[in-house]
Amino acid sequence: MPTFNDALRFRLQAALMLTVVGTACGATIETEDGGSGGGEAGGNAGGGNEGGFNAGGGNNSGGFVADGGGNTGGAPPTTKACLEVMPPPMSEVDCLGPDAALPFLPTNICGIPPSSVSLPSVQDGLCCYSFVESSEDQCGVGRPFVVAGKKAVAKVGSAASSWSEAATPSLAGLSAEDRRELAQAWLSDALLEHASVASFGRFALELLAVGAPDDLVADAHRAALDEVQHAKLCFALASTYANTALRPAKFAMGGALEVREDLAEIARAVVREGCIGETLAAAQAAFQLETASDPAVRAALATIVEDESRHAELAWRTLVWLLQEGGDAVRMAAREAFAQPLSSLTDSTWACAAHGRPPAAEIEKALAEAHRLVVKPVAAGLLA
Repeated sequence: MPTFNDALRFRLQAALMLTVVGTACGATIETEDGGSGGGEAGGNAGGGNEGGFNAGGGNNSGGFVADGGGNTGGAPPTTKACLEVMPPPMSEVDCLGPDAALPFLPTNICGIPPSSVSLPSVQDGLCCYSFVESSEDQCGVGRPFVVAGKKAVAKVGSAASSWSEAATPSLAGLSAEDRRELAQAWLSDALLEHASVASFGRFALELLAVGAPDDLVADAHRAALDEVQHAKLCFALASTYANTALRPAKFAMGGALEVREDLAEIARAVVREGCIGETLAAAQAAFQLETASDPAVRAALATIVEDESRHAELAWRTLVWLLQEGGDAVRMAAREAFAQPLSSLTDSTWACAAHGRPPAAEIEKALAEAHRLVVKPVAAGLLA
């Protein structure tokens, strides 16, 4: 029976009108890529979190102030973030505990939450927490939004807004730790999906800037709308696990929006963010769907799998057009981008496969398999 990787490879090869590579008489037939391969698995970047929360008599968060900490005695460096609450806290009992405050503390560049969060202290009318930022800076799969060379996501707010969808997973049998971890994991995904809306918006502008065909431009806009839906689903799941409304707040665009007009540069980005990032995003979501059992989680993942597969197809079709327009310069740029090594996922020991969070090591294995069976043969056929 064909696997998801088989089906996705056939789909991409058919879309690009390449020779289908599959199995015959029980023997696996693979196309070698002549040395090009690897690839960076996309990713989106962190940013700070701000939000509102209700606790201890209805305190409402209005934001935070973060300071870098020192590194003494060989200990990991710490950061301090101070949450503004209304009315101002009189003592530590008016602040959220470390676990409850975690969704409102800043993540690292990959959207990974901090660890070793201290008990709160009250300083200048703010609830302050010290914590250790995650050192993991290899950022998963998907299409990032990059500002001044750094990947970015929106800040987090908790006020009710339209950024939510009907997705209510079961909480039966989940410990407080499980719910906290699930809330963080799905919140991180929500922010990454939200950032992809901006990324596809810029991608559509770049396609216009270089005179791309109307079907590519139209599909780029459709993909942005898909990402809106993905973000809403993920925010809904995160909010249920966290038992508080988690929504995107401001997204710092960094001033002037950079729009590339060089075909080779666009090709590099398309390979990294689309041909690799979106292809692996589809494969990862398919693996999560395969191992999940919660109906709400499965419904969300089924939507994401199909949409990310179409986004991957769009990226590969775009690369075909860029190769036709740009010739050898684009081909060389694409080969260089495909040759970049795959990033590693964070080595988390926590997992909850039933709710869409299989062990990191298993996800990494699934991504490596998808890269070998989908990305490499399609790239080989296209660049041969």
